[in-house]
Amino acid sequence: MRSREIDQFLDTGWYTDATIYLNGFIYWCEATKDFETGVITFTVNRWSADCDGEFYHQYVSSDGLVDFSCVFELKDTDLDQIKQQFLRASIFDGRTFWEIRNEAIWAEPGEDYMA
Repeated sequence: MRSREIDQFLDTGWYTDATIYLNGFIYWCEATKDFETGVITFTVNRWSADCDGEFYHQYVSSDGLVDFSCVFELKDTDLDQIKQQFLRASIFDGRTFWEIRNEAIWAEPGEDYMA
């Protein structure tokens, strides 16, 4: 990852509304927890992004909505199990997180996303 340290991403970033940019796509990682059941739902959604040579921009339709697809979803009560499965899953165009980590850009909400 170019914008952040991998250790920081793996510590908290991967499940806290993380935005990953890779090869013209935004991957949005998010986890929610049902406190009554203890079940954590972790999803990764993907949509097209454009780079103007310096910054990435997401495509938004005329009604202000992003056309996205869910490329990964997992439910479990153990966050560490979810993390391990996320890291091993081939969700980035058939590649795992470990295979794309040096190409991907991770940025937190509110930051400018440099290409």
